[in-house]
Amino acid sequence: MKVLIIADALDKQSAGVHVYVRQLVDALAKQDNSPHEYILIREKREDGLPFRQIILKPFFIRIVYDFFKIFFVIPYLARKHKVDVVFEPAHFGPFNLPKSIKRVTMIHDLTPILFPEWHITYSRLLQKYFLPGILKKADLILSNSKHTEKDLLRIYPHTKGKVKTILLGRDEFYFPTMEKMFLFRNGIRPRGYFLFVGTLEPRKGLDTLLEAFSQFKSKNKGKTKCWKNKSFETLYKTHPFQSDIIITGYVTKEALCELYSHCISMVYPSNYEGFGFPILEAMSCGAKVITTNVSSLPEVGGEASYYFTPGDVVQLSLLLEQSLFQINNSERNEIGIRQSKKFSWNQYAKSFEEGLNTL
Repeated sequence: MKVLIIADALDKQSAGVHVYVRQLVDALAKQDNSPHEYILIREKREDGLPFRQIILKPFFIRIVYDFFKIFFVIPYLARKHKVDVVFEPAHFGPFNLPKSIKRVTMIHDLTPILFPEWHITYSRLLQKYFLPGILKKADLILSNSKHTEKDLLRIYPHTKGKVKTILLGRDEFYFPTMEKMFLFRNGIRPRGYFLFVGTLEPRKGLDTLLEAFSQFKSKNKGKTKCWKNKSFETLYKTHPFQSDIIITGYVTKEALCELYSHCISMVYPSNYEGFGFPILEAMSCGAKVITTNVSSLPEVGGEASYYFTPGDVVQLSLLLEQSLFQINNSERNEIGIRQSKKFSWNQYAKSFEEGLNTL
């Protein structure tokens, strides 16, 4: 089959959807004897990929361009290139396709529907009014965890029989490293900090993290350095241990390897996740993980992570203290590395193609 992948997340994002598309495309490129021909729609050409790339450069106002592209340009290109399948990796689409072209859409989570207060008005309204129709017309719906599949079937019962869950893979770039250049440049003491990695969203639970860190610091002497989030600016500005918090902003994957490898623990206090890439990355580097016991996070962390109830400041503070005194617990680190190896992008690509074969 000829498969058109809407892959513009490769060029205009850097968070979870970008990681997903990047790893999927790379894994598909490595599949031997694939029965499918892939065409990528994106904004920048990339050398080295064995797939045809159709470049659509943005023009005028981004929101107008995106609307025109998904409702008119992509359907036109799908017909022009006589594709059999159009795959949308980020919830919203595909649209306006003839019935002869199969529709596949990826659902990473349903937070715009479940927790609309966490999203901007434009985004949540688009999902509210368009997602039911997208799911109804989809021939195959991919989910990234059993929890996401459960949400889909509960909120949209008509998706029964169309959902295929494939757990995401581990980026093999992440591994335990002895490098400390980024840490030294930023004045971060190895094994002297807790780490949070993630985007600036209300659902990440960072207000809880700041409050728990305050309790932890009040009980334990010594400096510990950490993390970032926009929604808690007020808490951060008035935090009694503000000098012990380092806000780095976006960092390279090389720097992330260092940060994961040398932290006391990686703390991921999210209220809800469709998957949770940072947990998998941290475990791959041998870091201890503290995260919440909700949504898909236990699926990813398994027995290798410590869990607490979202919003429970006291419980999180105690886990911070516990991980501090188990800083040299190599057994926990090995458990995490073993857990991370259960996730494979090569296996994901194979399961992805098996899903296509059912259309």
